[in-house]
Amino acid sequence: MKQPAIQHGHGLRRLLAFIGAVLALGVLTATAVAQGRNLLKNPGFEGDFKIQCSFPGGRPWQPVECDGPLPSMPWQSIMVAPDWVAWWQPPSSDRSARDFYQNFPNYCGRSAPDDCVAWHQPEFRDTRAAGQDPPRIRSGENSQKYFTFWSVHQGGVYQVVEGLRPGTPLRFSIYMMAWSATKDSGGEPNPHQSFGQTNMQMKIGIDPMGGLDPWSPDIVWSPEKESYDAFGLYEVQAVARSTKVTVFTHSRPENPMEHNDVYLDDAALTLVGGIGPSDPLTVNPPPALQAVGAVTTTAADGRQVTHVIRPGDTLFALALQYGVPVDQIMALNGLTAESQVQIGRELIIALAVPQVKPQPVAGPTPIVSVGGPSGSGRGTVCVQAFDDADADGRWLVAEAPVASSGVRLIVTDAQGETVADRVIGEDAPDNCVADLPATTYRVVAEPPAGYAATMPARWAIALPGDTRIDLPLGVRAAPIEPASSPWPMVIVIAVGVLVAGGLGLGVARRRRA
Repeated sequence: MKQPAIQHGHGLRRLLAFIGAVLALGVLTATAVAQGRNLLKNPGFEGDFKIQCSFPGGRPWQPVECDGPLPSMPWQSIMVAPDWVAWWQPPSSDRSARDFYQNFPNYCGRSAPDDCVAWHQPEFRDTRAAGQDPPRIRSGENSQKYFTFWSVHQGGVYQVVEGLRPGTPLRFSIYMMAWSATKDSGGEPNPHQSFGQTNMQMKIGIDPMGGLDPWSPDIVWSPEKESYDAFGLYEVQAVARSTKVTVFTHSRPENPMEHNDVYLDDAALTLVGGIGPSDPLTVNPPPALQAVGAVTTTAADGRQVTHVIRPGDTLFALALQYGVPVDQIMALNGLTAESQVQIGRELIIALAVPQVKPQPVAGPTPIVSVGGPSGSGRGTVCVQAFDDADADGRWLVAEAPVASSGVRLIVTDAQGETVADRVIGEDAPDNCVADLPATTYRVVAEPPAGYAATMPARWAIALPGDTRIDLPLGVRAAPIEPASSPWPMVIVIAVGVLVAGGLGLGVARRRRA
């Protein structure tokens, strides 16, 4: 009588296993769909473009509803894709002002200085109504265009993305193309080929605070690069410091060509690591660099600190929340750049304070601390050398600091651009790099002359705003090999000369005989 029950149990297990496999496949499929989720609205600049309106007397790039309750001024030459906003440097039209020619003049008259360049407000239009020879649309049925004639401009478009979690690492990308040309031998310029322009200053940026000021120092900008007559990919990364961020495009041609056109298409804002806010946490720190000697921050009572993964968590957010390095969380939980951590898993953030071992000094070891002007949104990175007597890569109480003068400090950002590369001087503040935007960085420290490093002195850090990160550099005095005396070599050379001279003399005597 029990045999059928056992068979029935096996069948039930198979059924449950099959259901589990289907559910797992669904989860994997959902995760795969969520990977690379674009947080932007209308990233392809599709649809019917709309006239942009602003409050009379206000900043033209801070729009209001054209048919809203507030009075508005429509910009008939500004037509942008839905969910996007145009911004530009307003030219000066007050020709009676003394500084007219030094303040973005919209006209260069006879009395203008020789280097006067006329500034105009760009016109913003769609491209689907124009002929596509050459093509100005990368994908879909439309793209954004803005341009000026016989003048220069500074402008672009932006979009605000809300509903984020502070500490979320983000990547903004977009395809941009410029066509800048003027008449050639009296004829119209070739629409397929730019010529004559020296620099369009094309770049993109992220304001991690979600501001609307295109000139804000908070914006993290990509490097400038030119992309004439073909769409080029532009990318930049930053860490959100608010529940919203703003993405910007930028161009500023140097020469007032007949045509200074810019085209935009296929934008994307994604979480670094390619996951959505409710998907499993993908461990994706900055480029893999080993952080040695990380201090283990603990709870006030010295107990172990843990965290249960919730939807929206990222390693960067956890590092900012608990004030510990990203590498420490990875090391304590055996994570790599390819690891995935399911929601509900408990991560170790910091170990309990040991009671018998020597304690690391509460000083410049990798720890995030509050510092700098509150609300500045900028951060500071410092390096301090110490005499690592036992060469264990930890700064113990008995180990004294070493003057950091002579240490070479190199800091690069997430785009690989060098932020600082200098040799630290005598003054203490010189061992810090201050006023850094909140994003990810790579830091390399090289020991001063006469010292050897006792630890791999490379770190990958996520720098929050209004904070200071202190990094240790364990060093020991390098043994100086005594210089070899030149006398033995001199003696060998002298002996060789005498022997050669003796042989030559003997040969000469034989010839005479």
